Amino acid sequence: MKEDLFDYDTYTTCLARLDQLHANTRPLWGKMSAAQMLAHCAAVQETTNGAPLKKKTSLLLKVLKPMIKKMVVKGEYKQGEKTHPAYVQNSPKNFEQEKTRLLNALRVFHEMGPVKAEAIPHDFFGKMTAAEKGRAMFKHLEHHLQQFGV
Repeated sequence: MKEDLFDYDTYTTCLARLDQLHANTRPLWGKMSAAQMLAHCAAVQETTNGAPLKKKTSLLLKVLKPMIKKMVVKGEYKQGEKTHPAYVQNSPKNFEQEKTRLLNALRVFHEMGPVKAEAIPHDFFGKMTAAEKGRAMFKHLEHHLQQFGV
C-alpha cells in the first residue's frame, strides 16, 4: 500500500520527523530555511484543506495543470522543481509559528478524513479523489522532510 496522510501510522511518523526539525537545520539542497520550508508546506496543505490560492495562476500553469497534477499524484518530486508562485517563500519566517501552522494544517487534513477531503475541490487542481489528496500530500511533505534530512 502506498503511504498517505490519512493513514494513522504514516501521519504520526511524519509528525515525529517534523519534531526532529530545528530552526537551524540546514537543507541538503535548495535555498529555503527550515522556517520557510514549514511555511511552504503549510500553505500547500492549507490549499488542499480548502483554502484559496493567494496568488493568481498563470495561463501557462493552467494549460499544464493536467500534467502537473499527474506528476504531483503519481510522479516523483525532483530537487529544484519549479514551485507555484503562491507557495514560494522568500521572506524570513518564524520557525515556531510556521511549525505550529503546519502541524495544525496536517491535523485538520488527517481529522477531516477521506470522505470530507474528497468533497473539497482543490483551488488549482479542482476535483481530486481522497486517494490522490492523501498520497500527494504525503509525497510533498516527504520530499521536504528529506530535503532537511529528517
